[in-house]
Amino acid sequence: SFSLFFSTMSDGMAMTPHRLYRMYQEECRGHGVEPINSVLNTLQSCAVENKYLEVLDCRGERLDLPQCRALTILVEDNPTVNTIILDNCELSDAGLSIMIDAVKLRRSVLPTLCLALNNISRKGFATLGSFLKAGGVIVLDVSGNRLDGASASALASGLESGYCALQTLQLVACGLVGKPLTSLVNGLRKNKLLHTLILSSNGLDRKSGDVLASLLTENSSLTSLDLRENSLQD
Repeated sequence: SFSLFFSTMSDGMAMTPHRLYRMYQEECRGHGVEPINSVLNTLQSCAVENKYLEVLDCRGERLDLPQCRALTILVEDNPTVNTIILDNCELSDAGLSIMIDAVKLRRSVLPTLCLALNNISRKGFATLGSFLKAGGVIVLDVSGNRLDGASASALASGLESGYCALQTLQLVACGLVGKPLTSLVNGLRKNKLLHTLILSSNGLDRKSGDVLASLLTENSSLTSLDLRENSLQD
């Protein structure tokens, strides 16, 4: 049972479901927010199945700053978490910064970070650019967050870093046309690890296709380019 697994886990073992469950509830009380039920249910399931927390899935939950601060206890110094899903959470730039700072405390690369359909703007993409420079993540999804020129340049600065570990980048419906696309491509010209780039539903046109074609002639690591739902012509 849930309680039996908790009682049989050694107190010396870091980040058991029991410990996380208790610490998360304490953090929520400290920040004056209600615990997210789906998170509590996940921790209970981990205990029943005798496994550590690997996926933090908060999709669809409204994450204001106090909620983000409470969630950090599940991430920081916890290398068992390999996937963080924060899609459609009304996540602000400040909230993103809080979560990224927590991820950095893991002292290991995060395999997957999903941030689709949020309120990420220039400051948030600057945070992500710095995170990429530190080799922070392997798979990143920021679909549905609109990139202007400055946002794309900030992301590109991380992509061109020699320390960037990113292998898959998903940018569906991000308004990547004109200057934003050019800025992104300029960062990718120097990238040596990214192999999958998803750019569907961005309104890409013939000129955009030419920009991407030039990238493919210079970047041999990029082997999968998804351009579905655009207006490209042969």
